[in-house]
Amino acid sequence: MKRQWIVWIAVVALVVLSLGCSLFGAKATKEPGGVAQPTAASEAPASGKETETPEAETEEETSESDDESFDIDADALEGLDSYRMQMTWSFTADDGTVEEFSIEEEATRDPAAQRYTMTSADQSMEFIRVGETQWMRLGEDWMQTSVSADDEMGQFGQFVQPDQMFSDADKDSYKYLGKETINGMNTRHYQLKENAWNTSWNLMATEVEEGSMELWIVDEKDLPKIAARFEINIKGTFSDERKGELFLTWEIFDVNADITIEPPAEAEGMGLPEGLDLCPDSSNMTVMGKMTIFNCAGTVEDTATFYTEALENAGWDVEGEVTSLEGMMMGTWKKGDETLSVTITKDDTTGGSNVMLTLGE
Repeated sequence: MKRQWIVWIAVVALVVLSLGCSLFGAKATKEPGGVAQPTAASEAPASGKETETPEAETEEETSESDDESFDIDADALEGLDSYRMQMTWSFTADDGTVEEFSIEEEATRDPAAQRYTMTSADQSMEFIRVGETQWMRLGEDWMQTSVSADDEMGQFGQFVQPDQMFSDADKDSYKYLGKETINGMNTRHYQLKENAWNTSWNLMATEVEEGSMELWIVDEKDLPKIAARFEINIKGTFSDERKGELFLTWEIFDVNADITIEPPAEAEGMGLPEGLDLCPDSSNMTVMGKMTIFNCAGTVEDTATFYTEALENAGWDVEGEVTSLEGMMMGTWKKGDETLSVTITKDDTTGGSNVMLTLGE
């Protein structure tokens, strides 16, 4: 299960980054034989978030320098206090089979917190980080871990940033289509020109019959120039030799809204048994079900003394014999109907100790 999720996340990241490096910034090149030249679609499929309302414009009213200019901030999300994002990937094969998954993200800067949800037809994953604690759910089970303040995954706007992908784009590859309102924000609407498509598109399709890429850039005085939405639509034959239509959409909304991200309700009670504290200078705590693992700076002997005394003070009675060997201590304690298995081993890397506490009945 874990390996499947790692692969899934890697695939999503590679698809987005590959498109960003090879398509969004592509120079116009000639397609080789065997790959059909796609045509730019006149309309992109609706995402279902908010009705887009194009503003009436004439060529005389459009300022080429202001409105047709292709300008986007590479680190645009750094200028936001909070936001929500959604990315949806959908493939409909010619035989009617539909495959899809979605990623939803929300983030706040103060307090620093993130929440990601990934969903497909048969799997789901959720990630929540608040401060220096994070939780991850695979299916129905939650895992809690401690993280450092500078951990990259928890930095604001680190998961998917189309602004960085588009910032180096070839400006001449995009056609300006006008102004629209997307999720309550004024935007400039662009479309990838037909002659800007190149062979890099073969990263996703071996033969393209039709294709389009649409981009909306926020045009607000009090907001950075962020990508409000982008949509990719491809009809053709894909690497697994299946024919069909692929649609990828990404959009940002609830920009600078009042968003609250909290630990999952299931996290209540996760961690050490009542009455026990982490050892001094503890690190790398992980909680999986009723098992808690962490590191202590002290030696096995010092850590064993710390928890032997702490368990006695918290009302736990030792059950059976405590095994003490060089570099290891193992024992079981009982309190009421609960049992607690304690295993302390030497950490050969740091010279400290590794602790594993497992609750049972």
